[in-house]
Amino acid sequence: MSAIKKLASLRPRDEDDYCHFLRWRISRPLVHRIFLLLFGLSAVYLLLTLPAGLRGRMKGYPVYRYDSAGLRFYKGKAEIRARSGYTAYVGDVEKGIAKGAGSLYNREGRKVYQGEFDNNRYEGQGTQYWQNGSRQYEGAFENGMRSGEGILYNERGSEVFAGRFQFDAPLYEELVGKKTEELSQMYQGDRTVYEQPGEMFVFMEDIGAAYHAEDGSETLNGGWVSTGVYVLRSDLPSGEERLEAPEQLEEHFDNLCYEGSTYLAAGEAASIFCLRQSTGEEIFQDMQEAELVERLEDVFEITDYEEDYEIYIRTYEKSGMQYTFFYEEPEGRFYFYYIS
Repeated sequence: MSAIKKLASLRPRDEDDYCHFLRWRISRPLVHRIFLLLFGLSAVYLLLTLPAGLRGRMKGYPVYRYDSAGLRFYKGKAEIRARSGYTAYVGDVEKGIAKGAGSLYNREGRKVYQGEFDNNRYEGQGTQYWQNGSRQYEGAFENGMRSGEGILYNERGSEVFAGRFQFDAPLYEELVGKKTEELSQMYQGDRTVYEQPGEMFVFMEDIGAAYHAEDGSETLNGGWVSTGVYVLRSDLPSGEERLEAPEQLEEHFDNLCYEGSTYLAAGEAASIFCLRQSTGEEIFQDMQEAELVERLEDVFEITDYEEDYEIYIRTYEKSGMQYTFFYEEPEGRFYFYYIS
């Protein structure tokens, strides 16, 4: 019989076989059994919470499951595995969160992001990647979103936009008031030009916007200058929110300048045409399609559009800029907006 079995079979025979705790007498063999049980449970717990790298292959840094208790007390470089077992993160951690330099991966093993983290969010300088492994964005992040100076790339790896970002989107306001030569340096992606005498609209497909430029050759500035930007999206980024409803916009902006119907301008006609082409939606169904004539590759002249078509708008002001939102119905959602 083993020593443990002998120990377990012992029965109290006299007073020395008991230990005293407060007012109770406890059998010493029972105390030993409890001690052995606690020791065994502690050993199992420690084994399960040890870094996987210490139980298996060594990598020079520990490997933890995302819910490992040991991860909550570790500081330094580590690998974190997701619930299904794939490597989700490799980099600096502190008290169970990503903090410092690291890389994030998807379940297929492709790198999603590499750069700086804080509180499990992208924070500082970093790079995001397309599914094919090429760079998607390289630059500054704040609270997990693109914010600050950065460069946007297409899936072919070509640079398409270099400038400032805010709330994960280009800071469209900075495109207003710039000469077209400068805008051509900032945006180098796919574009389509829609022209009318004295003005043009340049649709920048890779950032979902079109700037409106007027001929300023007879002014002191000279050349073509952007007077506004049409943003072809149906929400307004603001922090972690996406503003869509009129009450959200009224709360966000300083004041409502105008609300009502207005006649369609060439820029709105071109924007609706671009939205119809890019989304496939039949928006503003009772509006006739603008008539275009191709003059050069990706350069069209707007020869006609429905000038007496009435479109519903709401215009707000904030920080010296005007924001006009375009609706098909007053109580519906807006489809795009114009910054000037």
